[in-house]
Amino acid sequence: MGANQVCLCLGISTINIAITYYLFNRVDSLLLRQARQEALAYIDLLNHTRMWNNEYDGVYVEKQKETKSNVYLKKLGINPDIKTADGRILTLRNHAIMIKEISERSETDGGTSYRAVSLQPINPASAPDPFEANALNQFAKGALEVAIIENNKKSPVFRFAAPFRADGSCLECHAVKIGSLIGAVSLKIPITELVNHTQTTKLLIALTSFVILGLIIATSYGLIWRLVISLDIAQQHLIQLAQTDELTGLTNRRSILKRLKEEHERAARNHDPICVMIADVDFFKKINDSLGHPAGDYVLKSVTARMKAELRSYDIIGRIGGEEFVVVTPNTSLDDAVILADRLRKTIGSVPFIYQGTELLVTLSIGVAEMGASSGVEDAIKRADAALYRAKQCGRNRVEVDDEGESS
Repeated sequence: MGANQVCLCLGISTINIAITYYLFNRVDSLLLRQARQEALAYIDLLNHTRMWNNEYDGVYVEKQKETKSNVYLKKLGINPDIKTADGRILTLRNHAIMIKEISERSETDGGTSYRAVSLQPINPASAPDPFEANALNQFAKGALEVAIIENNKKSPVFRFAAPFRADGSCLECHAVKIGSLIGAVSLKIPITELVNHTQTTKLLIALTSFVILGLIIATSYGLIWRLVISLDIAQQHLIQLAQTDELTGLTNRRSILKRLKEEHERAARNHDPICVMIADVDFFKKINDSLGHPAGDYVLKSVTARMKAELRSYDIIGRIGGEEFVVVTPNTSLDDAVILADRLRKTIGSVPFIYQGTELLVTLSIGVAEMGASSGVEDAIKRADAALYRAKQCGRNRVEVDDEGESS
Protein backbone atom coordinates (compact mmCIF):
# COMPACT_ATOMS: atom_id res chain seq x y z
CA MET A 1 0.00 0.00 0.00
CA GLY A 2 2.88 2.38 0.78
CA ALA A 3 4.38 1.89 -2.69
CA ASN A 4 1.03 2.73 -4.28
CA GLN A 5 0.84 5.92 -2.23
CA VAL A 6 4.35 6.92 -3.28
CA CYS A 7 3.44 6.35 -6.93
CA LEU A 8 0.32 8.44 -6.42
CA CYS A 9 2.40 11.30 -4.94
CA LEU A 10 4.83 11.13 -7.87
CA GLY A 11 1.91 11.22 -10.27
CA ILE A 12 0.40 14.24 -8.50
CA SER A 13 3.80 15.99 -8.56
CA THR A 14 4.07 15.44 -12.31
CA ILE A 15 0.54 16.78 -12.83
CA ASN A 16 1.34 19.77 -10.60
CA ILE A 17 4.43 20.63 -12.66
CA ALA A 18 2.46 20.21 -15.90
CA ILE A 19 -0.33 22.49 -14.62
CA THR A 20 2.24 25.10 -13.53
CA TYR A 21 3.84 25.02 -16.97
CA TYR A 22 0.41 25.34 -18.60
CA LEU A 23 -0.55 28.27 -16.34
CA PHE A 24 2.72 30.08 -17.10
CA ASN A 25 2.06 29.76 -20.84
CA ARG A 26 -1.56 30.74 -20.28
CA VAL A 27 -0.55 33.90 -18.44
CA ASP A 28 1.82 34.85 -21.27
CA SER A 29 -0.94 34.14 -23.77
CA LEU A 30 -3.37 36.34 -21.84
CA LEU A 31 -0.79 39.13 -21.76
CA LEU A 32 -0.49 39.04 -25.55
CA ARG A 33 -4.25 38.75 -25.96
CA GLN A 34 -4.93 41.75 -23.74
CA ALA A 35 -2.26 43.84 -25.47
CA ARG A 36 -3.66 42.83 -28.86
CA GLN A 37 -7.19 43.78 -27.85
CA GLU A 38 -5.91 47.18 -26.73
CA ALA A 39 -4.08 47.62 -30.04
CA LEU A 40 -7.18 46.72 -32.07
CA ALA A 41 -9.23 49.18 -30.02
CA TYR A 42 -6.70 51.95 -30.81
CA ILE A 43 -6.72 51.10 -34.52
CA ASP A 44 -10.51 51.15 -34.55
CA LEU A 45 -10.45 54.57 -32.87
CA LEU A 46 -7.84 55.83 -35.35
CA ASN A 47 -9.91 54.67 -38.30
CA HIS A 48 -12.97 56.50 -37.00
CA THR A 49 -10.87 59.59 -36.33
CA ARG A 50 -9.44 59.46 -39.84
CA MET A 51 -12.88 58.97 -41.40
CA TRP A 52 -14.27 61.86 -39.34
CA ASN A 53 -11.44 64.09 -40.57
CA ASN A 54 -11.98 62.99 -44.19
CA GLU A 55 -15.70 63.71 -44.05
CA TYR A 56 -14.84 67.36 -43.41
CA ASP A 57 -11.92 67.39 -45.89
CA GLY A 58 -9.66 68.13 -42.97
CA VAL A 59 -10.03 70.45 -40.03
CA TYR A 60 -8.72 74.01 -39.73
CA VAL A 61 -7.12 75.12 -36.48
CA GLU A 62 -5.87 78.53 -35.45
CA LYS A 63 -2.18 78.79 -36.06
CA GLN A 64 -0.17 79.43 -32.91
CA LYS A 65 3.54 80.11 -32.47
CA GLU A 66 4.30 76.39 -32.09
CA THR A 67 1.95 75.38 -34.89
CA LYS A 68 3.63 74.54 -38.18
CA SER A 69 1.94 74.35 -41.53
CA ASN A 70 1.78 71.01 -43.33
CA VAL A 71 4.54 71.46 -45.92
CA TYR A 72 3.57 68.23 -47.71
CA LEU A 73 0.19 69.72 -48.61
CA LYS A 74 2.03 72.60 -50.21
CA LYS A 75 4.03 70.09 -52.30
CA LEU A 76 0.71 68.70 -53.54
CA GLY A 77 -0.37 72.17 -54.54
CA ILE A 78 -2.66 72.69 -51.59
CA ASN A 79 -2.28 75.87 -49.51
CA PRO A 80 -2.87 74.74 -45.93
CA ASP A 81 -3.19 78.27 -44.51
CA ILE A 82 -6.05 80.78 -44.79
CA LYS A 83 -6.52 84.20 -43.24
CA THR A 84 -9.80 85.13 -41.58
CA ALA A 85 -11.52 88.50 -41.76
CA ASP A 86 -10.35 89.31 -38.24
CA GLY A 87 -6.74 88.67 -39.18
CA ARG A 88 -6.21 85.24 -37.68
CA ILE A 89 -4.31 82.52 -39.55
CA LEU A 90 -5.95 79.09 -39.78
CA THR A 91 -3.99 76.06 -40.95
CA LEU A 92 -5.39 72.80 -42.34
CA ARG A 93 -4.96 69.58 -40.43
CA ASN A 94 -5.65 66.56 -42.60
CA HIS A 95 -6.03 63.07 -41.10
CA ALA A 96 -2.33 62.18 -41.36
CA ILE A 97 -0.98 65.15 -39.42
CA MET A 98 -3.86 65.08 -36.97
CA ILE A 99 -3.11 61.46 -36.06
CA LYS A 100 0.61 62.28 -35.82
CA GLU A 101 0.04 65.14 -33.39
CA ILE A 102 -2.39 63.15 -31.25
CA SER A 103 0.19 60.33 -31.10
CA GLU A 104 2.93 62.75 -30.02
CA ARG A 105 0.72 64.11 -27.23
CA SER A 106 -0.09 60.55 -26.07
CA GLU A 107 3.56 59.46 -26.19
CA THR A 108 4.63 62.53 -24.18
CA ASP A 109 2.24 61.44 -21.43
CA GLY A 110 3.71 57.92 -21.45
CA GLY A 111 0.83 56.44 -23.43
CA THR A 112 0.44 54.66 -26.74
CA SER A 113 2.08 56.05 -29.87
CA TYR A 114 0.89 55.28 -33.36
CA ARG A 115 1.65 56.28 -36.89
CA ALA A 116 1.07 55.41 -40.50
CA VAL A 117 4.07 53.97 -42.35
CA SER A 118 4.75 53.07 -45.96
CA LEU A 119 7.54 51.56 -48.00
CA GLN A 120 7.19 54.62 -50.33
CA PRO A 121 6.23 57.43 -47.97
CA ILE A 122 5.53 60.99 -49.04
CA ASN A 123 6.75 62.15 -45.62
CA PRO A 124 10.21 60.73 -44.74
CA ALA A 125 9.06 60.55 -41.11
CA SER A 126 6.63 57.83 -42.27
CA ALA A 127 9.46 55.53 -43.35
CA PRO A 128 9.27 52.15 -41.55
CA ASP A 129 11.68 50.90 -38.91
CA PRO A 130 12.88 47.25 -39.10
CA PHE A 131 9.77 45.90 -37.34
CA GLU A 132 7.43 47.90 -39.56
CA ALA A 133 9.34 46.98 -42.74
CA ASN A 134 9.04 43.30 -41.83
CA ALA A 135 5.33 43.79 -41.13
CA LEU A 136 4.80 45.46 -44.52
CA ASN A 137 6.54 42.56 -46.26
CA GLN A 138 4.30 40.10 -44.42
CA PHE A 139 1.18 42.11 -45.29
CA ALA A 140 2.20 41.90 -48.94
CA LYS A 141 2.11 38.11 -48.54
CA GLY A 142 -1.37 38.19 -47.01
CA ALA A 143 -0.73 38.53 -43.26
CA LEU A 144 -3.49 40.30 -41.35
CA GLU A 145 -1.42 41.57 -38.41
CA VAL A 146 2.07 41.38 -36.91
CA ALA A 147 2.91 41.72 -33.22
CA ILE A 148 5.98 41.38 -30.99
CA ILE A 149 7.09 42.39 -27.49
CA GLU A 150 10.23 44.55 -27.35
CA ASN A 151 12.16 44.66 -24.08
CA ASN A 152 14.02 47.91 -24.35
CA LYS A 153 16.07 49.56 -21.61
CA LYS A 154 13.22 51.67 -20.25
CA SER A 155 10.21 49.38 -20.33
CA PRO A 156 8.66 46.56 -22.36
CA VAL A 157 6.62 47.70 -25.37
CA PHE A 158 4.02 45.85 -27.38
CA ARG A 159 4.55 46.48 -31.09
CA PHE A 160 1.53 45.93 -33.30
CA ALA A 161 0.97 46.60 -36.98
CA ALA A 162 -2.08 46.20 -39.19
CA PRO A 163 -2.26 46.69 -42.98
CA PHE A 164 -3.69 49.91 -44.34
CA ARG A 165 -5.44 49.68 -47.68
CA ALA A 166 -6.31 52.65 -49.84
CA ASP A 167 -9.80 54.13 -49.86
CA GLY A 168 -11.23 57.22 -51.53
CA SER A 169 -9.61 59.60 -49.09
CA CYS A 170 -6.15 58.39 -50.09
CA LEU A 171 -6.46 59.36 -53.75
CA GLU A 172 -5.94 63.03 -52.94
CA CYS A 173 -2.34 62.39 -51.93
CA HIS A 174 -1.50 58.98 -53.37
CA ALA A 175 -1.69 57.63 -56.89
CA VAL A 176 -2.99 54.21 -55.92
CA LYS A 177 -5.90 51.91 -56.57
CA ILE A 178 -8.66 51.64 -54.01
CA GLY A 179 -8.12 48.48 -51.95
CA SER A 180 -4.42 48.22 -52.63
CA LEU A 181 -1.89 47.96 -49.80
CA ILE A 182 -0.66 51.47 -49.20
CA GLY A 183 1.07 51.02 -45.86
CA ALA A 184 0.43 50.04 -42.29
CA VAL A 185 -0.76 51.42 -39.00
CA SER A 186 1.95 50.87 -36.41
CA LEU A 187 1.43 51.09 -32.65
CA LYS A 188 3.74 51.08 -29.63
CA ILE A 189 1.87 50.24 -26.44
CA PRO A 190 3.77 50.46 -23.12
CA ILE A 191 2.99 47.29 -21.17
CA THR A 192 5.16 47.72 -18.08
CA GLU A 193 2.20 47.58 -15.71
CA LEU A 194 0.69 44.66 -17.58
CA VAL A 195 4.01 42.77 -17.49
CA ASN A 196 4.37 43.50 -13.77
CA HIS A 197 0.90 42.09 -13.13
CA THR A 198 1.83 39.07 -15.23
CA GLN A 199 5.06 38.52 -13.30
CA THR A 200 3.19 38.84 -10.00
CA THR A 201 0.66 36.26 -11.20
CA LYS A 202 3.48 33.94 -12.26
CA LEU A 203 5.17 34.38 -8.90
CA LEU A 204 1.96 33.47 -7.07
CA ILE A 205 1.52 30.44 -9.33
CA ALA A 206 5.15 29.39 -8.72
CA LEU A 207 4.85 29.84 -4.95
CA THR A 208 1.61 27.87 -4.88
CA SER A 209 3.20 25.17 -7.01
CA PHE A 210 6.28 25.01 -4.77
CA VAL A 211 4.12 24.78 -1.64
CA ILE A 212 2.06 21.98 -3.17
CA LEU A 213 5.22 20.27 -4.43
CA GLY A 214 6.81 20.65 -1.00
CA LEU A 215 3.80 19.07 0.66
CA ILE A 216 3.87 16.25 -1.87
CA ILE A 217 7.60 15.70 -1.34
CA ALA A 218 7.14 15.74 2.43
CA THR A 219 4.26 13.30 2.12
CA SER A 220 6.25 11.10 -0.25
CA TYR A 221 9.24 11.16 2.08
CA GLY A 222 7.02 10.18 5.00
CA LEU A 223 5.45 7.37 2.99
CA ILE A 224 8.82 6.17 1.73
CA TRP A 225 10.22 6.28 5.26
CA ARG A 226 7.25 4.29 6.53
CA LEU A 227 7.74 1.85 3.66
CA VAL A 228 11.44 1.48 4.50
CA ILE A 229 10.58 0.88 8.15
CA SER A 230 7.92 -1.65 7.15
CA LEU A 231 10.37 -3.42 4.86
CA ASP A 232 13.00 -3.41 7.59
CA ILE A 233 10.51 -4.86 10.08
CA ALA A 234 9.45 -7.46 7.54
CA GLN A 235 13.08 -8.32 6.82
CA GLN A 236 13.86 -8.64 10.52
CA HIS A 237 10.78 -10.81 10.91
CA LEU A 238 11.91 -13.04 8.05
CA ILE A 239 15.39 -13.28 9.57
CA GLN A 240 13.86 -14.16 12.90
CA LEU A 241 11.66 -16.81 11.29
CA ALA A 242 14.70 -18.25 9.54
CA GLN A 243 16.62 -18.45 12.83
CA THR A 244 13.86 -19.25 15.31
CA ASP A 245 11.84 -22.31 16.18
CA GLU A 246 8.22 -21.28 15.65
CA LEU A 247 6.74 -23.28 18.56
CA THR A 248 9.16 -22.46 21.37
CA GLY A 249 10.71 -19.22 20.13
CA LEU A 250 14.17 -20.73 20.63
CA THR A 251 17.01 -20.65 18.14
CA ASN A 252 16.49 -23.41 15.56
CA ARG A 253 18.93 -26.18 14.64
CA ARG A 254 20.74 -24.31 11.88
CA SER A 255 21.23 -21.17 13.95
CA ILE A 256 22.24 -22.94 17.18
CA LEU A 257 24.92 -24.90 15.33
CA LYS A 258 26.18 -21.65 13.80
CA ARG A 259 26.30 -20.01 17.25
CA LEU A 260 28.05 -23.07 18.65
CA LYS A 261 30.73 -22.80 15.96
CA GLU A 262 31.21 -19.06 16.65
CA GLU A 263 31.48 -19.60 20.41
CA HIS A 264 33.90 -22.49 19.90
CA GLU A 265 36.17 -20.34 17.71
CA ARG A 266 36.07 -17.52 20.26
CA ALA A 267 36.86 -19.97 23.12
CA ALA A 268 39.76 -21.43 21.15
CA ARG A 269 41.25 -17.95 20.58
CA ASN A 270 40.92 -17.02 24.27
CA HIS A 271 41.74 -20.50 25.60
CA ASP A 272 38.40 -20.56 27.45
CA PRO A 273 36.49 -23.77 28.28
CA ILE A 274 33.17 -24.37 26.53
CA CYS A 275 30.66 -27.21 26.82
CA VAL A 276 27.63 -28.37 24.94
CA MET A 277 24.67 -30.39 26.26
CA ILE A 278 21.80 -32.12 24.54
CA ALA A 279 18.57 -32.51 26.53
CA ASP A 280 15.68 -34.78 25.57
CA VAL A 281 12.18 -34.92 27.07
CA ASP A 282 11.61 -38.45 28.38
CA PHE A 283 8.67 -40.46 27.03
CA PHE A 284 7.48 -37.50 24.99
CA LYS A 285 5.74 -39.75 22.45
CA LYS A 286 3.46 -41.09 25.21
CA ILE A 287 2.28 -37.54 25.95
CA ASN A 288 1.37 -37.00 22.31
CA ASP A 289 -0.29 -40.40 22.01
CA SER A 290 -2.33 -40.12 25.23
CA LEU A 291 -3.25 -36.40 25.29
CA GLY A 292 -2.69 -35.29 21.73
CA HIS A 293 -0.20 -33.03 20.02
CA PRO A 294 -1.54 -29.84 21.66
CA ALA A 295 -0.50 -31.33 25.01
CA GLY A 296 2.92 -32.13 23.56
CA ASP A 297 3.27 -28.55 22.29
CA TYR A 298 2.31 -27.28 25.74
CA VAL A 299 4.97 -29.44 27.38
CA LEU A 300 7.67 -28.29 24.95
CA LYS A 301 6.86 -24.62 25.56
CA SER A 302 6.71 -25.14 29.33
CA VAL A 303 10.02 -27.01 29.37
CA THR A 304 11.54 -24.18 27.33
CA ALA A 305 10.34 -21.56 29.82
CA ARG A 306 11.74 -23.42 32.85
CA MET A 307 15.08 -24.08 31.20
CA LYS A 308 15.51 -20.47 30.11
CA ALA A 309 14.77 -19.34 33.66
CA GLU A 310 17.66 -21.44 34.98
CA LEU A 311 20.22 -20.58 32.32
CA ARG A 312 22.69 -17.74 32.65
CA SER A 313 22.48 -14.65 30.43
CA TYR A 314 25.41 -15.80 28.26
CA ASP A 315 24.20 -19.38 27.83
CA ILE A 316 22.60 -20.26 24.50
CA ILE A 317 19.68 -22.63 24.05
CA GLY A 318 18.04 -23.94 20.91
CA ARG A 319 15.70 -26.64 19.69
CA ILE A 320 17.23 -29.06 17.21
CA GLY A 321 14.13 -31.08 16.44
CA GLY A 322 11.26 -32.95 18.08
CA GLU A 323 11.76 -32.94 21.84
CA GLU A 324 15.54 -32.34 21.76
CA PHE A 325 17.27 -29.16 22.94
CA VAL A 326 20.90 -27.98 22.69
CA VAL A 327 22.47 -25.76 25.33
CA VAL A 328 25.82 -24.07 24.73
CA THR A 329 27.68 -22.93 27.86
CA PRO A 330 30.55 -20.55 27.01
CA ASN A 331 33.42 -20.08 29.49
CA THR A 332 32.24 -23.11 31.45
CA SER A 333 34.26 -26.13 32.56
CA LEU A 334 32.90 -29.66 32.21
CA ASP A 335 32.23 -29.94 35.96
CA ASP A 336 30.28 -26.67 36.01
CA ALA A 337 28.37 -27.73 32.90
CA VAL A 338 27.36 -30.99 34.60
CA ILE A 339 26.16 -29.04 37.65
CA LEU A 340 24.11 -26.73 35.40
CA ALA A 341 22.68 -29.69 33.48
CA ASP A 342 21.63 -31.41 36.70
CA ARG A 343 19.97 -28.20 37.87
CA LEU A 344 18.01 -28.09 34.65
CA ARG A 345 16.98 -31.73 35.08
CA LYS A 346 15.77 -31.12 38.63
CA THR A 347 13.91 -27.95 37.66
CA ILE A 348 11.93 -29.80 35.01
CA GLY A 349 11.22 -32.92 37.00
CA SER A 350 10.52 -31.42 40.45
CA VAL A 351 7.18 -29.78 39.70
CA PRO A 352 4.51 -31.37 37.46
CA PHE A 353 3.04 -29.46 34.53
CA ILE A 354 -0.73 -28.92 34.52
CA TYR A 355 -2.45 -29.34 31.19
CA GLN A 356 -6.23 -28.91 31.18
CA GLY A 357 -6.45 -30.12 34.77
CA THR A 358 -4.13 -33.09 34.21
CA GLU A 359 -0.80 -33.26 36.03
CA LEU A 360 2.09 -34.19 33.78
CA LEU A 361 5.35 -35.29 35.42
CA VAL A 362 8.00 -34.51 32.82
CA THR A 363 11.68 -35.44 33.11
CA LEU A 364 14.80 -34.73 31.06
CA SER A 365 17.74 -36.86 30.03
CA ILE A 366 20.85 -34.82 29.30
CA GLY A 367 24.18 -35.59 27.66
CA VAL A 368 27.13 -33.24 28.23
CA ALA A 369 30.42 -32.90 26.31
CA GLU A 370 33.34 -30.53 26.58
CA MET A 371 34.69 -28.98 23.38
CA GLY A 372 38.46 -28.91 23.04
CA ALA A 373 40.41 -26.41 21.00
CA SER A 374 41.05 -28.99 18.30
CA SER A 375 37.63 -30.67 18.33
CA GLY A 376 34.95 -29.67 15.87
CA VAL A 377 31.30 -28.78 16.35
CA GLU A 378 30.05 -31.99 14.82
CA ASP A 379 32.36 -34.02 17.03
CA ALA A 380 31.13 -32.27 20.17
CA ILE A 381 27.48 -32.79 19.15
CA LYS A 382 28.22 -36.44 18.43
CA ARG A 383 29.82 -36.98 21.85
CA ALA A 384 27.01 -35.12 23.67
CA ASP A 385 24.47 -37.18 21.76
CA ALA A 386 26.28 -40.38 22.73
CA ALA A 387 26.15 -39.28 26.37
CA LEU A 388 22.43 -38.59 26.01
CA TYR A 389 21.93 -42.05 24.58
CA ARG A 390 23.63 -43.56 27.65
CA ALA A 391 21.37 -41.46 29.90
CA LYS A 392 18.38 -42.95 28.13
CA GLN A 393 19.79 -46.47 28.38
CA CYS A 394 20.53 -46.02 32.09
CA GLY A 395 16.94 -45.24 33.01
CA ARG A 396 16.39 -41.66 31.87
CA ASN A 397 15.96 -38.54 34.08
CA ARG A 398 19.72 -38.27 34.47
CA VAL A 399 22.82 -36.47 33.21
CA GLU A 400 25.65 -38.29 31.42
CA VAL A 401 28.94 -36.92 30.13
CA ASP A 402 30.97 -38.17 27.23
CA ASP A 403 33.29 -41.18 27.61
CA GLU A 404 35.90 -39.17 29.45
CA GLY A 405 33.39 -37.66 32.00
CA GLU A 406 31.32 -38.95 34.88
CA SER A 407 27.60 -39.39 35.43
CA SER A 408 25.44 -37.83 38.15
